[in-house]
Amino acid sequence: AGVCRARGARLEMNILAGYPPMDNHSQANEILAANYARLFGRGRIATTELVLGGEDFAWYLKKTKGAMFRLGIKNKKIKADKPWHSPQFIADEAALHYGTALLTASVLDCLSEKSK
Repeated sequence: AGVCRARGARLEMNILAGYPPMDNHSQANEILAANYARLFGRGRIATTELVLGGEDFAWYLKKTKGAMFRLGIKNKKIKADKPWHSPQFIADEAALHYGTALLTASVLDCLSEKSK
């Protein structure tokens, strides 16, 4: 709107569809962080800055409690360092066991909590 005003133009905006904000549930974050520290050591979780991009996973979090995390699949040694949407993107598949272990431990924690 400010750019239009500065240029003497008129703005009309119709938002047809969009994504809800990504809002991780705090308890899910705590479970993931605790399990990561237990499995792989403390002080190894990197926090990223907030971004204004859309994320499909946000729709799931509107229906149920949960959290999304980035696994960390970048590895310059094998040229796994291109952006996600690049045709040259590859993932360091050696990182997949970390995600599998973390999700498995976290699910087991959640199931044991529900059984109490």
